[in-house]
Amino acid sequence: MSSYESRRYEQSHTLSEAIARGERSPELLEAVLRTTLAASGAEEPIDAPTQQALAEVAQRHRGKPVRDPPVAQELVAAVLRDQFGAIVSAPATWEGLTSQVAQTLLEDPAAARRLETLWLRLSGNAR
Repeated sequence: MSSYESRRYEQSHTLSEAIARGERSPELLEAVLRTTLAASGAEEPIDAPTQQALAEVAQRHRGKPVRDPPVAQELVAAVLRDQFGAIVSAPATWEGLTSQVAQTLLEDPAAARRLETLWLRLSGNAR
């Protein structure tokens, strides 16, 4: 594991624990948002399991806009599932987190554009 991967794992583990404890701070949301945006941008490669999950979302929602909240929420869940998997087993916490992140991303013009770009790229590959 590279130092980058190790650092990313440690950060996601720390965030997962905080979310599982029910913490809801602006700093925590910001960290989750950064993680989601990094995956939706071109700065970092998307790993194979996340790419597969994103492709499945694109197939399920073909023809729908990414600004549709359920579509955005599923995209966020696909990006975060591997990194924050510990809280997936707490459905209410997971649902609330992914909904909040999706809503925040859609409300921010720059973040919404990045999601749109990701969605267009995924939609073009969905068969």
